[in-house]
Amino acid sequence: DLREPRKRTDDNGKLKNAYIADIYNSELAIVGKPSASIQAQTKNTESYFRQKNNYVTFAANNFNRKDIIYGAANNGVLHAVDADTGEEVWGFVPPLIIPKLPRIINPTLNQASGGGSIPLFLLDGSPTIHDTYFKHPITNREGWYTLLMIPYGRAGAGFSTIDVTDPNKPLHLYSILNDSTSQKILRVDHQSTLFEYPYKTTRINIKDFNQSITAINNLGGSNTCDASGNTSCYLSKTWTVPNILDISEPYTIYANGIDVTKSTAASNISGVVRLGFNKAYKFDASGNTNSDSISIVQIGDLTSAGAEYDYRYLGETWGSPRVFRMPNTGAGDNDVLDDEYVAVLTGGFGNFSPSIGSNVYLIDWLTGKIKKEIKIEDRAYDNNSKNDIVNSIPSSPVVITADASQANFSGALLYVSDLEGKITKINLTNMQQTPEYDVTTGQFSSNTKPVRLYDKYTLFDVMSSTQINNRYMYHSLDAGIGVRSKSFWLFGGTGDLMNLSDSQVNLSRVQNVMFGIKDYSYPFFGSQKASQSPDNFLRCKNTTKDQDGSSCPDIADRGWFIDLDDQKKVVNEPTLTGNVVYYPVFKPLRGAKSCGDGKAYICSVDADCGTNLSKKLGTNKGSETTEECFYVGTGVLSKIVSFGTKLYANISGESTNTD
Repeated sequence: DLREPRKRTDDNGKLKNAYIADIYNSELAIVGKPSASIQAQTKNTESYFRQKNNYVTFAANNFNRKDIIYGAANNGVLHAVDADTGEEVWGFVPPLIIPKLPRIINPTLNQASGGGSIPLFLLDGSPTIHDTYFKHPITNREGWYTLLMIPYGRAGAGFSTIDVTDPNKPLHLYSILNDSTSQKILRVDHQSTLFEYPYKTTRINIKDFNQSITAINNLGGSNTCDASGNTSCYLSKTWTVPNILDISEPYTIYANGIDVTKSTAASNISGVVRLGFNKAYKFDASGNTNSDSISIVQIGDLTSAGAEYDYRYLGETWGSPRVFRMPNTGAGDNDVLDDEYVAVLTGGFGNFSPSIGSNVYLIDWLTGKIKKEIKIEDRAYDNNSKNDIVNSIPSSPVVITADASQANFSGALLYVSDLEGKITKINLTNMQQTPEYDVTTGQFSSNTKPVRLYDKYTLFDVMSSTQINNRYMYHSLDAGIGVRSKSFWLFGGTGDLMNLSDSQVNLSRVQNVMFGIKDYSYPFFGSQKASQSPDNFLRCKNTTKDQDGSSCPDIADRGWFIDLDDQKKVVNEPTLTGNVVYYPVFKPLRGAKSCGDGKAYICSVDADCGTNLSKKLGTNKGSETTEECFYVGTGVLSKIVSFGTKLYANISGESTNTD
């Protein structure tokens, strides 16, 4: 009974209620007996590698391994719980999280009935588990082991990897954290040795400019906004800062949320950096009028000792890594037996800090060393797109291996969705050539193009802009083969997760979408011509009002999309099952004081056609009868889980449907 309080014995042998901290964004993972496939369809697969390296014996030796549930809680503990009894087996606090623990203590919150604490994110990511064959640095024995990586989530830009082969004897392998506050990369190895790799970050905001300092000093005099430098309000295209910015090294300039780096002229004159913008910006020291926002970020070099752990651009690790074996020499490498285990980790949430999180890391799964950092473009502002979103990648990647696709490659095809609405496709396979696809015939042509490891292109653009539609793409995609179309589909949705109630937003601009797009080139890598722009919704069918399949996309259409009304938004990644995609949708209440006040809906959509199937979930009643998605209660929904014939989800408020 989940309502029954758990008990524990204290140091004096007395039974007390046992409490667990909130498990907020961390998804639970269960590990029991080893069960990875050894049924290899081709020699390109990891199943074949397992088969050749006696995985069957490892599975037999651990056949009776107990089922353990792993989940991260916001007291900084990764909990390991016996799935049969509900008893905690152990808890692991990552060594680089330990220094943060005192921050939750606040004696002023103490009460006679017990102590109080400050709610913080101290461990908030979702664990990834993978059975791995390697020479263990602690046991010094080569063989199969079950490894678990726990990203820190909103607790920080880092992760820890532990060995959970024996659920009663976990072993720490490595922990890594990008500590941007102390400007260091921190690493702890399997021997508990701490390594520090310092770097310098320069951050400049509008108050740091010489003209702003002068305007502050001029308070009490004239407040005329001009470029004279004699008033408390400066307005000009020309600004200067002391020589703390090295313009010979990369830097990023944002003005009012727009990347203006390329359009800004920079020069160093006698130790003063002069910036010439293409429009005038204002700083009003009096506060009588609104000042513009100008920010400059420059991240300095890392010490050479930390070159293999260069995580300077890693943001908060919200996404979960995906682990597979990658060809170690790239194109044409057909020997899967010497491939390397890698973890694909997206750059994380950058907190809208320029350059942070807009990348993908290929990590040596065994050591935490970086094999490759792949930069994802932070799209520049232009008058058409009006893209003013500082990009990062908080979502988890979609990884398609030969095991999943039965395609003729080793390694994986990677799909990454980012905050500003781009979907990037990355080649991590041994492909040498990729054929061209003819959208008019639906066939691959005989023309091919060469492919290299780490090649990438923008597959699709959701056309995000706060000035046009206030779309953000925080969440991961789901993917699968359409039952009728036989095409490979990617499904996603948009919504501002960090501002659930859309406070201080022009509500007329909020135009979120649910969508499904086809990758024409699958199972090949494909390409994008240099002269072409990425496909967008102009190449898709609008199926917003379709409930009978009449608007189903044609073979040449890229896919479908559904406009969400009343400022609704998708609040978690969609779930594909049975050729139906289920979206958790939130409708904020206007005037609500809490960021989670609103209504929760499940929208079910035909995967191939984008047809709304929500009426099959049930009938809306009362004030909800006009809603086209199924109303399930108040608050925010989690990701929807399908099991058997039922759907399951957590809800932050109260559910009206207990079936």
